[in-house]
Amino acid sequence: MPTIEIVGKPVAWQRARVNHQTRVHFKSVEMASWQRLVGLFARQAMAGTRPFSGPVSVDLLVLLLPPQSWSAKRRERAVGGYELPATRPDVDNYCKAILDALNNIGYVDDAQVVFLHIAKRYGLENRVSVTWQEVVANGS
Repeated sequence: MPTIEIVGKPVAWQRARVNHQTRVHFKSVEMASWQRLVGLFARQAMAGTRPFSGPVSVDLLVLLLPPQSWSAKRRERAVGGYELPATRPDVDNYCKAILDALNNIGYVDDAQVVFLHIAKRYGLENRVSVTWQEVVANGS
């Protein structure tokens, strides 16, 4: 079961931009760099094995630092789980950027993801934890 931990500010998926003169679609530099970093860690976690080809389950945890403007007491409560980051970027946009980055590395295509657990919480550092595994249908 490959797992990656990426310390640093996570980047949420952003709509591709268009150069209207050339009609070329492109990703932002920030998102492209983030996805390369996720891919690098994923390649290390896969340790040379082939991407999974069957159904996949993914667990994703996004930890964000509480705002500096908050009091120390409020920051402590947030890290303790008493306050949750119900703010932008949306949790599904973090997920989309990471699932796309794992294509052809952790699995052939993110369409294979059949189970997905995502959480966005406050933490002591900005960090993302991703675990994925191939799953087998139980026949029911």
